[in-house]
Amino acid sequence: MSGLTADRPWLGREVDRPTAEALADALGVPVPVGVLLAQRGIRDAEAAEAFLSPSLLGLHPPEVIPDLEQAIERILRAGEEGTPICVWGDYDVDGVTGTTILVEALAQLGIEARSYIPHRLDEGYGLNGEAIRRLHAEGVGLLITVDGGSNDRAEHAVARELGVDLVVTDHHPIEGAIPTDFPLVHPGRPDRESPSASLCGAAVAYKLAWGLGRAHGGGERVSPRYREFLREALALAALGTVADVVPLQGENRAIVAHGLRAIAGSPRPGLRALLEMCGIEPARLTATDIAFHLGPHLNAAGRMGEVERALELLRTRDPGEGREVAKSLGQLNRRRKGVEQGMVQDCIEELETSGLHPETGPLLFAREGWRSGVAGIVAARVAERVSRPVFVVALGDGIGRGSGRSIPERPLTDLYDRLRPHVIAVGGHACAGGITIAPDRIERLREVLAEAGEGDPAGAEPPPRHYDLALEPEEVTLPLARQIGRLAPFGQGNPEPLFRIDRLKFSRPPRLVGRNEEHMMLELKHSRGLIPAIWFRGAEHAAELLERDRTGDFALVGEISEDHYRGVPRLRLRVVDLCR
Repeated sequence: MSGLTADRPWLGREVDRPTAEALADALGVPVPVGVLLAQRGIRDAEAAEAFLSPSLLGLHPPEVIPDLEQAIERILRAGEEGTPICVWGDYDVDGVTGTTILVEALAQLGIEARSYIPHRLDEGYGLNGEAIRRLHAEGVGLLITVDGGSNDRAEHAVARELGVDLVVTDHHPIEGAIPTDFPLVHPGRPDRESPSASLCGAAVAYKLAWGLGRAHGGGERVSPRYREFLREALALAALGTVADVVPLQGENRAIVAHGLRAIAGSPRPGLRALLEMCGIEPARLTATDIAFHLGPHLNAAGRMGEVERALELLRTRDPGEGREVAKSLGQLNRRRKGVEQGMVQDCIEELETSGLHPETGPLLFAREGWRSGVAGIVAARVAERVSRPVFVVALGDGIGRGSGRSIPERPLTDLYDRLRPHVIAVGGHACAGGITIAPDRIERLREVLAEAGEGDPAGAEPPPRHYDLALEPEEVTLPLARQIGRLAPFGQGNPEPLFRIDRLKFSRPPRLVGRNEEHMMLELKHSRGLIPAIWFRGAEHAAELLERDRTGDFALVGEISEDHYRGVPRLRLRVVDLCR
């Protein structure tokens, strides 16, 4: 399997030494931290302080989002008239958290609303006419979408035909003409600029909830009770923001920084139970914990066709139910991992036996019996190995549904227009998208992807990866790790810094850990001490590392952080790769 990995060279990012040293001197931080700030476009101490201490005062007012005020007017009118309202969400973390925010915000204002989230496997993403007709038959007169709905033209027509009013809130790219017959609350609309353009679906829902609270109170401020709700709801907005991988800059950085504290102190029994089950100490919660622990558990519900469990976890106020739902999400996540591992193995085996190599261009895998809900994460795992676009499609009931993933240097957006004539639907973001296709078009799509690969100006060479800064082993200390931690929350747009560390040797042989011994614990030494390290899924590199240690020394690329063991702080290096 390792032979199929496309080796990508490591290059150092440019370092603006004068600016970095000036920032370090003004802030009283080590020069490496000044380098990291300068690489993030920060040029003066004032901007650095704002970055290191993000404030909710930096949030833009709700009305900067197009059509938000029209949406508020329509929703409040429905509340006054007693029109039944349904909040239509999405089955991922962003959609579930945004749905919870809006339903609870309306309840705070005395407006009852139900929620509807489509079944990922049976209904797919977005609005669907059958469900709209069913909701209409049950009396729903206003449908508010969260995290989707912008491009569902046929479903807009169904709602119009039935007399169901629409308010669409979304953040995904809009295709074609902008709908004008209902409020389209979308910060990234191409026809109207907004400083909130990078918000995720849950954050757009949060801004709408904020605006509703102000309008309901008749002024610029919300009531003290509603203000407390908004503070607590930052927990949900932060979950959606991190899980949806939007840039953690500007408003998003403030939402996550304060949302992490809201999660840590949340009164929601389900969230508390989920933290406990994941072994996360609330006071030490990070955005990485959301990305790799909380988010996957919540997403597992939608991926495995039981999205209502995620809603129950977020909304329950009963501690017993919270523990039970958290336990069920843990079980779903373990099932999801098993399905994922099997599908990844299927893809790797197909690549090995097909005679193809990772350098041949975008790849498409399709098979009966796969689960479409897991296709995205499987595509991500394979794309991580081969460093190019990968589509994974689950075939069943005469249709193929799947996802695409890629690396930033080779965006999926370069492929969507080329693929559209051959599929039922395709679209999404640069590194993540969805695809629906008729099974008899699979082979033709493979041909189209191969043709796209032939036109790749990068050719067969995998694009390089970049580390932020090279450090001497003696510079890797716990005080430096603490200072680096001030740049958190880390995520898209503000990745955890990567360092190259040369001249390393073992103080003892590496130890393989994990259920399948797939991880590697390392103890590295230098002239002034030891560096404890872990390399997740790095066991396959143990022999090469031992040989390098025997014949000399070696260099690693990794992340430096402050870890805690039994309450005692310690340095930790998380290895990402061996520098060859």
